[in-house]
Amino acid sequence: MSNLETLSGAKLEALIEKLDEVHSGHVNEFIARGLGHLRGSDIRNALADPDCKFLVLAIAWVNSSDALSNARFELDARKRYHGTNKPIRQAA
Repeated sequence: MSNLETLSGAKLEALIEKLDEVHSGHVNEFIARGLGHLRGSDIRNALADPDCKFLVLAIAWVNSSDALSNARFELDARKRYHGTNKPIRQAA
């Protein structure tokens, strides 16, 4: 069971808000550097390029994107399972 699975609904939603702010900051940094045209796949592919001029930002973007996606997937799973944001209890 992951940490996301045990968070209360309110804490999970607060985490999603926080992660969204961080991720938006990375997106704004790409835009400020004139790289706003890059797609997510372009950024992920750039990680394999040792001469990438925005490697640190790309790593941060990928990490924040993955964390935000995982939190949103958990919230979606809860809402599909029982219609609320409460954690899904495992059967005994």
